[in-house]
Amino acid sequence: MTKWVGTVTQAEAAAEVMRKAFKTAQTERPGATAVIVPEDVSAAPSQARPLKINLPRDTEPSSDQLKRAMALLATAKNPIVLADPGVARDHAEAALQRFAEALDLPVATTFAGKGVLPADHANALGTIGFMEHDYSNFGFDAADQVIAIGYDLGCSQERDFFVR
Repeated sequence: MTKWVGTVTQAEAAAEVMRKAFKTAQTERPGATAVIVPEDVSAAPSQARPLKINLPRDTEPSSDQLKRAMALLATAKNPIVLADPGVARDHAEAALQRFAEALDLPVATTFAGKGVLPADHANALGTIGFMEHDYSNFGFDAADQVIAIGYDLGCSQERDFFVR
């Protein structure tokens, strides 16, 4: 069982496929990936060189970003928090709880983020994604601000949610 399987179809593509395999293995829920290299491709000559390492960008928000976020929250009438597994991955459950309590924000979790806020917490709405009408049942249709916490928007499913 793997999170992702890639096939190297040309020797020149090996470095990029390997980069994707490692990145996928290390992101969100870490797990195994597999790369298939057919014999003819592994025996083929190549001028390809290893790719430079992508250094992660600083994930700390700038003071300007924090000011803009606070200004948006200050004007929100019906904000809601949607938490995903990145909260647990970054060990930020306590910070999420403090944030929700300080601003009295309702918090819904995705199935993958279930448990990042205790189900019996006063701000917990529950887990969305089981029923077709969850987004409206949890108040997302009435929300004027959705604060997504623990998301990697590289995932197409997550991008689709935010387009809705």
